[in-house]
Parts: sequence; C-alpha cells; structure tokens
Amino acid sequence: MRKKLLMMLATLGVAVAMVLLVELGLRVAGVGGFDPARDSRLKYQQIFQPTFRPAKLAYGREVLATADPRLPYQWIAPQKPANALRVLVFGESAISGLGFSPNVTVVRELERQLCAACPDRVLEVINLGIVALPSKQVRRLVEEAVEHYAPDAVVIYCGNNEFLEIHAEKYADHIASGGEKVLRALSRSHIYGALRGLARPPSRVPNVSTSDVADNDQRVSEARMIEFVGVDAIERAELVARHAENLRAMAACCAAAKVPCVIAAVAVNWEWLGRTDPPAEWIEAYCGGASGEAGLRHALGALRAELASASERERYLTHWRMGEVHRRLGEWPEAVAQYRASLNGDPHLRRCRDEMNEGALAAARATGVGFVDTPRELAALDEHGMVGFGDFYDYVHFTPRGAARTAWLVYGELARLQVFTPAPEHDARAFLAAREAKFAALESDAKAVGDFLGIGSSPRRIVDRDL
Repeated sequence: MRKKLLMMLATLGVAVAMVLLVELGLRVAGVGGFDPARDSRLKYQQIFQPTFRPAKLAYGREVLATADPRLPYQWIAPQKPANALRVLVFGESAISGLGFSPNVTVVRELERQLCAACPDRVLEVINLGIVALPSKQVRRLVEEAVEHYAPDAVVIYCGNNEFLEIHAEKYADHIASGGEKVLRALSRSHIYGALRGLARPPSRVPNVSTSDVADNDQRVSEARMIEFVGVDAIERAELVARHAENLRAMAACCAAAKVPCVIAAVAVNWEWLGRTDPPAEWIEAYCGGASGEAGLRHALGALRAELASASERERYLTHWRMGEVHRRLGEWPEAVAQYRASLNGDPHLRRCRDEMNEGALAAARATGVGFVDTPRELAALDEHGMVGFGDFYDYVHFTPRGAARTAWLVYGELARLQVFTPAPEHDARAFLAAREAKFAALESDAKAVGDFLGIGSSPRRIVDRDL
C-alpha cells in the first residue's frame, strides 16, 4: 500500500514538474504571457488595432475611418493633402467628452480655434479619447499613430484611470470563492494564455462599447470597491511611476519621428467629494453652538483635531470639510490648499493626483516635447484660483467652458511649437472670450417655462383647454 502511495506521489510529482517546465519554457519564449505594462485584463480597456480602417463615405469618397464603437465616427485621408493639418488627440473619457455630444469636447473646441486661425488649411483634428483607458493603452494607440498615420501633431491627456484595473482585480479576488481563486490563479499562467490563444485568437474586430463601462459601474461602484480593497503605498508608487514611464515613452516615440507632441497635465475637479452631498447642516455640527465667523473658527479647530486622529482613508474627507469652512470665511488660498490635499488623499484614486502631473512634466522635460500645465492654467483663469464646478460637471469631465479653456491652452502650446502659422488677424484669447460668453448665456433660458413661444394653438385656447 505504501509502495502504491509512493508511486502515485512520484507520478504526481513528475506531472507537476512537467507542467512547471512547460510553463517556464513558455515564459522564456514569451508565449501566452500577459504583460501588465502593456495589456489590461478588463474587457472595456481592450485595444483593437488598426485604429483607422479603409471605408467609403456615402458619396463614394475613400477614407480611413475609425472602427472602434467607443470612438465617434471620424476619418482621415489615405493620402494626406499637402495643406492638411492633422492633429491627433489621445486620452480618456475627459477627452472623449463623456456626458456630452462630440460637439462639446476639448477636441472640437480645438478644431474650432484652428479653423478660425488657419482658414486655408484642410483640418483633420481627430478625437481618439476612449472611456476608461489607462496610459498603457493610450501608449499603444500613440505608437501606432506615429508609425502609420503621419500626424502633424500629437496631444496626450491621460491619468485618471491608472488604478481602475488594480481595484477591479482586488475586488474580484475579494468576492471570489476558494475554487474561483484557484481558477483565477491558473488563468494567469502562460499555459492557459497559450491554449486560449490557440482556441480563440485575439479579435481585430472591436466588440466592446462604452455601455460595457456603464454596466460595470452599475454592478460595482468604485465607492463600494474601496470599502473592501485598497492600494498600498508601494503599489501606488509603482503605478504612478508606470504612468510617467508611459508618457515618457509616448513623447520619445513622437520625438524620434520628429512629430510635435504636447503632453497636457490632467486637470480635475478640486471641489469634488463624491456623488452624494453631505447633510445640509453639517458645518453647524462643528461650530460648538457658535454662529458667524466665531462658529466657523471653532469648526476649523474641531476639524484640525479630527484630522490629527483620522485614519489615512478618512483624512481626505476632513481636508474637504476644512476647505469648505475656509471658503465660507473667504480664505480662498487656504480653501484651495485643503481641496487639493483632499484630492491627493482620496482613496478612490479616480482623479489624477498632483504627483502624476509632476511625472508628466518630468516626461516632457526629458524628451523635449511641449507641455501644458492644465490645472495651474485653469486655476489662473479663476478669480479665486479654483479648479472646480465651473470647468467640470463631475469629478473629471469638462463643462463646455472647461473644454473651451483647455482647448485654448493646447492651441497656445501647438502655436508655440510652430505646428501651424495662425492668420495675423486671429486673436485666440478673444475667440475664447466669445465662446465663454456664449456658454454664459446658456445658464438661463431666453424664455420662462410658461412663456408662449408663438407657435401652435393660441395662448387663450391652451389656457381654456380642459385636460
């Protein structure tokens, strides 16, 4: 009996050794592997290349058109005209214009500026922003574009989605059963990857849409994920460094091909706390029964004490509360500092942190490409030095004004790099001012809801109608 058991164990040991040898061989050969620096396990972060594919417009014109359903339908000429100005803008949902039509995006506002500045050029200003994309996937798109699509300039804006994958992976492990955890571990092997590749080669046909992202958010929100999982300091530093390296690689790719490149630091809503507002009277709870300035000063003292004892995951809330109190006191520099401290301590990690924009600046300097410090420049346009709900309707997505202002900043850097020569009569700042005035006029309707528009039935008949 003992001999049989030993034989079984020996056979099992040989089988395990053979599997390990095959796994090692595949790893050495680079077959069936998953490269976390280049690939994502999330379905909605997949890339389908080529980005542009041959197509024919309704009137018969041959073009290269976008095929990914996450992108608006756009095209470029297969042979770029001599007087064309082809600007490709890469990024994530903030560039894509999530929440608005393609007409209300940074890219469309940039196109409007360029159209006014360069009336004699054939413009191809293309929006290649894809919802939920991290920098490693944007890098693949940029490298392909520089090699195949002859851009006159490349603009890069990304940094809000670097932690999506790690949060999703950790949460999936958290809720998985024992058997599911074993299967997840096996699915990460090179053997599994090789067999899966043979059974189902990677698709070149886009089979994912923005609705996949929406469905995911409906199933598990980021707020729920961080109730159970977190990213430690080492993991965060690794992903921040990888973001900087991806930006540096994109910029270096452009520089090597002599394609002008602009890295734009990612701006976010400093005022953002979350999708749920705090209770209406929350500040009064910190005022110790006092009112007016005395109450607010008391609240600041109470909040400082709260901050000293708060856990690392809770401090961002206290910083935000302190920002609100300073704001009520009219102490804007202090308020801005507290809002930014809240941003940089937010465990959701869905807004680009200051340290990531520092990496973006370092990447631009190391490669000699253009750089736009978007947060600093947007703050300079605000009377209080705030980047908030005037330019963002949520945590990272632009309002029409924010899109126009950011486009103006990018336009200025492209002009500095001499990507184009603007018409002498074009005043870019005046153009922006006109756009801002137009957006301001939209804040209120020309007519009240109950006003008669002058069409259809007469007002008397409408009033008298018994509904």
